[in-house]
Amino acid sequence: MKSGSEKLLDQSRKERSTACFYDESYWDEYWKGRFSGDEKEAIKRVTYIRETIGMTRFLDAGCGLGYVVMVARKEGYDALGMDISPAALKRAPDEIKKFLRHGTIVSLPFGDRSFGLVTCFDIFEHLYIEQIFQAIKEVCRVAGNWVLVRSPIIGWKGEQCVADHSHVDIDRSHVSVYPWDFWARQFSQVGGFRFHKANIFYDEDYDGLTADAWMVFKRKKGAPE
Repeated sequence: MKSGSEKLLDQSRKERSTACFYDESYWDEYWKGRFSGDEKEAIKRVTYIRETIGMTRFLDAGCGLGYVVMVARKEGYDALGMDISPAALKRAPDEIKKFLRHGTIVSLPFGDRSFGLVTCFDIFEHLYIEQIFQAIKEVCRVAGNWVLVRSPIIGWKGEQCVADHSHVDIDRSHVSVYPWDFWARQFSQVGGFRFHKANIFYDEDYDGLTADAWMVFKRKKGAPE
């Protein structure tokens, strides 16, 4: 008999979207169990933005519970968030709910170059390949000069065409895990952004296959408006 997460994975494959995963139980059980220190992690993310890119008006696409937006706004920065999950937005701190919107990364409800930076923390691994191409187009459309992506990547054992971790990862919605140079090519070819830098981290039980990458992309000079 299939578990609940396996049934959701089957549903997501039929729908070609992992949106079905992010209901109340996802945030109340799985998310809290793995990421109990939401604000601590948000401080880490905002610090990375400040030290690597410099603070600017930014959109946190796939903001989840909105803690990055909350930390940034407490520091005086103009930050907005957007997420596909109504259950996540409902659980956001009350003081920032007015700065969060419901929407999808494949069709962002914002004008061209509305933000100096768009951040996508732990989002792209949850997208199917056709969604990835559309999401990159949308993220680069609304970003002024910078995009920051955090995602698990294939490690240094050589590029693989596609790595579906949905059957082996604790998070069954990890349907797309690629090497870092896949992302560099796609942001260049699809989005008109060039690879700027990456910080790659390995946890204590690194298996030689996946690592945690923070990848920064910058708009190419002369890219069309």
